[in-house]
Amino acid sequence: RVSRSIFNLKNWIITVVTCTILLGVFEFIYYTGIREKANIIEENSENIEVISEDSDENSYICTANNNYLYGIKFMVKDYEESGYLKVIITNDETKKVLLQKEERLKNIIDLTDNSVSFYFARELKDSQNMKFNVKIIYENESGKKIAAENDKNQIFNISALYKPNAFLKRMFLCLCIMILSFSVIIVWMTCCRINYKKIYFFAAVSLGILFMLVITPFSIPDEASHIDTAYRLSNKVMFIPDSGLSEASYKRSCDIFTDAGEKRTINLERYRWIYEDGFRNADKNDDLQLTFTADNTNNTYILYYLPGAIGMTIGRVLNLGFLMTIYLGRICSLLACTVLIYHAICKIPFGKSIYTTLTLLPISLQAFASFSYDALVLTVCYVYIAYSIFIAYSDNVKKSEIFSYLFFMMMIALCKGCVYIPLVLIGLVIISNKYNFIRKKWIIFFILTIFLVMVFSMYSETFFEIFSRNPGQAYASQTDRELYSIKYLLSNPTQLIRLFENTIYYKTDFYLETMIGDGLGSLQVSINKITQMFYVIIVILSICSTDDEKICMKIKDKIIIIVSGVLACFLVVLSMLLSWTPVGSKCIEGVQGRYFIPCMPAILIGIKNKMLVYKKNRKPYSALVLSCFFAGIFVICQVVCNVLTI
Repeated sequence: RVSRSIFNLKNWIITVVTCTILLGVFEFIYYTGIREKANIIEENSENIEVISEDSDENSYICTANNNYLYGIKFMVKDYEESGYLKVIITNDETKKVLLQKEERLKNIIDLTDNSVSFYFARELKDSQNMKFNVKIIYENESGKKIAAENDKNQIFNISALYKPNAFLKRMFLCLCIMILSFSVIIVWMTCCRINYKKIYFFAAVSLGILFMLVITPFSIPDEASHIDTAYRLSNKVMFIPDSGLSEASYKRSCDIFTDAGEKRTINLERYRWIYEDGFRNADKNDDLQLTFTADNTNNTYILYYLPGAIGMTIGRVLNLGFLMTIYLGRICSLLACTVLIYHAICKIPFGKSIYTTLTLLPISLQAFASFSYDALVLTVCYVYIAYSIFIAYSDNVKKSEIFSYLFFMMMIALCKGCVYIPLVLIGLVIISNKYNFIRKKWIIFFILTIFLVMVFSMYSETFFEIFSRNPGQAYASQTDRELYSIKYLLSNPTQLIRLFENTIYYKTDFYLETMIGDGLGSLQVSINKITQMFYVIIVILSICSTDDEKICMKIKDKIIIIVSGVLACFLVVLSMLLSWTPVGSKCIEGVQGRYFIPCMPAILIGIKNKMLVYKKNRKPYSALVLSCFFAGIFVICQVVCNVLTI
């Protein structure tokens, strides 16, 4: 099939058109933003030590105070048009010639301020504190001397020129090559009619890598604390002794960060940081130091940080620097989530298009390519729903699949303070369809019951604190404002209803936008309305069935699945009402659309029916994946454009 597709003219036309469109987009971004930002030249005056002073030759030693040295600038006056200026710049330590150039003065002088500038062929990346020797030779027929603009002993008022954003061109070129390569591969996979599941896997991994590059470390909500928690687990994997302190652990000195708050914004400084430090290795003699380390395990189980911790451990064993270690952790998280979602798509008997579409939303891809435990929370919920429906409607269920189902149910119970525990109710679908099977395997469900009791006992203290809290006993940590309590809300039911009513009325648009991906990073990068509507249309199309897709769900099963998803959404909102919303607020605060993503498959699969069907045996799976892929590419371009406008 692949060999036949190579000689198919239609495939080549599609590939050429795709590349042409992408190259046009790249050219637009380059000429409207990249080129202008990359060519910015900054000027800084330097302290100059005069070595010699002559009418025809002058030498100076200058010290650069920044990286990316790009040239020098100096003032002249009383010049002759016939004069020639020769400049030789060498590294004072290595004696390497950095610039040697001779020009006629009238061709290079800026008449607005009588200045002359000379530029290197390429900026010097590591020029900070570097000493360079500047030799300036003026030649003319009359032997007239060039005077200085000031009245001091300096012959020339020299300034250093820097080009700090030149790296943008190289980074943008690498990004364009990656996007073009991934796009050509996925177009050919589609043209060759390769199984849509494999196309999905490639699309998810490639988009995840691209999102990982443009969404910089620490810019995802609370990623600094997630990195710390994964680092703690990495220490355990490497058998590094625990510090015995709840707020401190051992880290390599290169892994200690104190400026995570400053790096939450995606901007040119963050991209420059990646460009400069991305491929640096750690010092071989880098000792472990005891330092503050956050711990998020009070809100979730430590196992949710395992993929990131594995990547971190590999980076530390290979003696990689901080950024490479972070990116290895992100890659492991992306691969773990993508593999599990791929497995869920293979298992679930119907609703596969819903899974592929929801997991290719920008907000899902951002989570997959980060240290946030939200990535595995989303993945675990999706896999659990897939196993629930598979067991309920499959005639051949293995013991390993039952234990997998129980394992993922356990994982749901151990995350986010049990807010997604209503999804466990989907197991009632199994009871209604597999009563005889359950009776034979009663011991498994007996073990499950015991486990659920243990889970609730683990959170019993938290539940007791929430339900026994009196008004005025809890305050928000960031604002010191009083929080709502269960007792207060039950005694004021009208206010509770009004809170939910206002939240639905004022916040629904925000929830839908952030569920798709508006506000990537720390709610910083906006996606335009057209892209948002495109994703909404794709999600709606994913609900439609195909002619050969067997949907045999009973009405009561659909009700169970939809109610479980809606209850989970309700608990998410209720949890933020009790833990984040100050008394007197107009709406429930702190809720984002991404919190509802784990519940969406249950709701959308419940809506799926035989009325919305693709006719003529059309299977839109590959088309939906391809649409999500190129929509994701467009979102990545929007992220880059957003950074260029800051």
